[in-house]
Amino acid sequence: MKIANKYIRQSGAFLLAMLLLVSCAEFEEYTSTTYGSGPTVTLSLVSVQDYSITVAVTSSASGYATVALFKGTGNTVPDSVNLVRGNVSSLDKKTAKTVANEPTQFTFSTDLVQDTEYELMAAANNADGKLSKVVTLTVKTDDTNPPVLLETDPPSSYSAVLEDGAPITLYFDEPVVYDQTKEFIFSTLYTGMSVAAEDVVVSGKAVAVYPPDIPQGEYVMLSWPEGVVTDASGNPAEEMVSEYIADEGIIVGVYTRRVRPPRAPVSVEPAADSIASGAAIVITYDNVVTASSSISQDMIILEYYNDEGVFNHAMAVDPTTLVFSGMTVTVPQAYSAPYGWWVDLYVEGGAWNILYGVPCTEISESWRIY
Repeated sequence: MKIANKYIRQSGAFLLAMLLLVSCAEFEEYTSTTYGSGPTVTLSLVSVQDYSITVAVTSSASGYATVALFKGTGNTVPDSVNLVRGNVSSLDKKTAKTVANEPTQFTFSTDLVQDTEYELMAAANNADGKLSKVVTLTVKTDDTNPPVLLETDPPSSYSAVLEDGAPITLYFDEPVVYDQTKEFIFSTLYTGMSVAAEDVVVSGKAVAVYPPDIPQGEYVMLSWPEGVVTDASGNPAEEMVSEYIADEGIIVGVYTRRVRPPRAPVSVEPAADSIASGAAIVITYDNVVTASSSISQDMIILEYYNDEGVFNHAMAVDPTTLVFSGMTVTVPQAYSAPYGWWVDLYVEGGAWNILYGVPCTEISESWRIY
């Protein structure tokens, strides 16, 4: 019995030793991916257009890949953990499942700008979550589209908003260059003018087009030929035809209405603080002056005060008695006040116009009668 037990113990020890040897051999052949290196990743360009970029990530292991988009070049490359977790200031970030050694595509098209450089950064993990190193790719978007007009200042309107000396400013969707061999053309509705812009100033996406001298209240239309401005790649902006459609009674294109600030007189005579009784008052401007179509008797008033400065009476001047001659308007005194009295002249703004309908400013003057 002792001999049998001895052999049993020896056989058991032998079997245990054999099991240990086999187990050690199997453990030596298995390496956990959790403690090994992450997958190898490549990032390649699939296609690029004006406003979209498509890239492909190929990973040596199945898992997930993340791609982030950055504007410009020379961006700081984060580690793969921060990239995947989104701890970066990127324009956009996308994540998708991957199959080992098969490309996975990612398309970016949000807020991209044509003819602009971008950097893409990618990282991937395997089934155990082990991350790859970050790989980068620089891509420049195409520029095949012409500049597009977005808005104008002032906006196209029938309101009188274009002030004297102010331009019509055009805003495009990308920086533009002015072709000085071509012209911006201003035209008017009533006077039939059609003349080239006096000046054109370009600043990035904005083009300020300055009109010539245009009558007050006149509708102003701005037209230009194709390619009067181009983008950096030479793509021409479309032609703009601004015109009045008589059959429909509307203006189309880029248009506004001219308004000018009221104009003050150059002088009011007599220039001294005294005036002869019943003498006329002469008001002079720097251009031709004419009566406003809305002029009325209550717009020109003469007030008389006695020698003590006490109000005596007021007289409305009949517009038909005014004398318009070139750059002057003469206001008569129908009343001959006594010596030592005072006379005040009040003219309401807009009683007459200077040049192309520019209204006059309000006038208030006072004289001692001698």
